[in-house]
Amino acid sequence: MPLRRKTLWTVLGGVAAVVALSAVGVALWLPSEEQLARRAEAAVEEALGVPVTIGALHWQLLPQPMVEVRDVATRQDSPVRLQRLAGWPQLRPLLHGEIAFDRVLLDGATIPQPSLRAFRGADGAVADGGGTGRWQPAAVPVRRVEFRNVAWVGRRGIPLEFEGQADFEAGWKPRTATLARQGVQPPAQVTLERDGNDDRWRVTTAIAGGSWDGLVALAPRSADSAPGASGPAGGVRITGELEPKGVEVRQLTETFKRNPVVAGRASGRTTLSAEGDDAQSLLRSLRTRTTFTVAPATVLRFDLDRAIRSLGKEHAGTTPLDRLTGQLDTRNTEDGLVMRYTQLRATSGVLTATGNAMLANRRIDAELAVDLVEGVVGVPLKITGPVGKPDISVPAGAVAGAAVGTAVAPGIGTAIGARIGGLIEKVFGGGDKAQAPPKR
Repeated sequence: MPLRRKTLWTVLGGVAAVVALSAVGVALWLPSEEQLARRAEAAVEEALGVPVTIGALHWQLLPQPMVEVRDVATRQDSPVRLQRLAGWPQLRPLLHGEIAFDRVLLDGATIPQPSLRAFRGADGAVADGGGTGRWQPAAVPVRRVEFRNVAWVGRRGIPLEFEGQADFEAGWKPRTATLARQGVQPPAQVTLERDGNDDRWRVTTAIAGGSWDGLVALAPRSADSAPGASGPAGGVRITGELEPKGVEVRQLTETFKRNPVVAGRASGRTTLSAEGDDAQSLLRSLRTRTTFTVAPATVLRFDLDRAIRSLGKEHAGTTPLDRLTGQLDTRNTEDGLVMRYTQLRATSGVLTATGNAMLANRRIDAELAVDLVEGVVGVPLKITGPVGKPDISVPAGAVAGAAVGTAVAPGIGTAIGARIGGLIEKVFGGGDKAQAPPKR
């Protein structure tokens, strides 16, 4: 499967010849492990397009064939580091010029996402598959991959630690695979299991006290692929449908070391798609769409009523909601993940808020209309700026209108007054001298 192919062969390709030589080394002169380490550095550097250092390389034939590299690092400002990468080869295929491993173990790694951009192959330059010299990968190059203590460092510089394993069949297609976040409670783990011999996998996810199960499928990418995919044809297309049930949104956010905005259990439906001819192009093209319902819900660190009454000057607190619904679309960009919320609708007693929001590069841009009386008024509310400290603004004319409405008649009068005030603000630019309505 392309997701693993290049990463694995980039690192193991430079040392595969060592294993081959060990099988027939009785009659041959062998270079020292230091010399082999330098040869492996050159091979990996040629494959990646960036300088690489290998602290140590070791191989053995008995009691079990094994090749191991330690302290591998790219020479970059934020280097990719592998503490230990070990492989246990099959001897019989080596005698026929084929490379096959029963098991490969990666124990300890730090992978800064921005550093991967410099790798040759980020633009599809590396040929698909292939061996080194006269050595070629077998039909099943690696039967099992295991990894632990692997930290993925995103653009924000926050490491996320993972562990997992995968059992592969021909074509790098996993029979089963597991990926888990290390050190989080409740446990967060996703498992793939191939559905018969078809190119589809059942997904079982336990996360944030709920589940996110479904099905993903793999197919060759057609020439009329969706915009944003790399290249006119070739590669693969991944699609999937998942069903989140009872996922605690606050715990989900904290599982990935992000600051939660909403608390409550969510359910809904997710679709995903990605196209490309290597792991990086698949990640770049990944799109998801989730329709969700959170009931009940709480907006954390934001008091909607207080924000409106103070014209956005004060908003500390929380907003309890009976129900929150909407649609979340995500896509990857050069600057990180972009999250777009549409069709948002929050209800709490007689209050209803609707609107849209976008989160990108730790900034928010949202516009809401708050209905003080269902279906009658929309007090505009704008939220912009850094997620941790956004600017909240309420047009003065809208709230002044709401105050006038209160003087005419409570309840419905407030709603009609706010609607009139909002229109005045929009048409004439609003009144700077308007004051917030008195607190009730």
